[in-house]
Amino acid sequence: MNLPRPVPIDLLDFLRTGRFECVELGATQEWLRWNFPDSDDGSVDGNIWRFGTIEFHFAGDVLDMIFMGDLRAGPGIELDPWLLSDRTTLSEVAQELVRLGVAATTRPGRVEGQMEIVFEDSGARLGFVSPTELEGLDPNQWPLAGFWLSRSAAG
Repeated sequence: MNLPRPVPIDLLDFLRTGRFECVELGATQEWLRWNFPDSDDGSVDGNIWRFGTIEFHFAGDVLDMIFMGDLRAGPGIELDPWLLSDRTTLSEVAQELVRLGVAATTRPGRVEGQMEIVFEDSGARLGFVSPTELEGLDPNQWPLAGFWLSRSAAG
């Protein structure tokens, strides 16, 4: 839907609650057509809708995953990144979550060279990846690689 102004997205709120402004997993493509900005290419069909680097992934016509590889939103979205950037480290995020009292767990990712922070209330994940040019770097210093929330338990 062509909205009069960009939709404000607060990433900390998303990570805590799993809500992407008015959007939650399980929303249908039809509902999104009427309640969220148009995707970058204007498509309203297909399995992946893109809004800058934010991706909505669908299983059939149901929103199954929200993914973002970096922090560039499309023109219909006004993004508040909280403290996140491509240089934010796992340690910085973990320390801020403790300060805020947000329940989250740090654990190894499913692939070697990855760590993730899993938010207990929402199931959202922040992924951190070992930079190939800095082999042996302490995992606490690994930079943010992206975030996602998926309906599947594995995420």
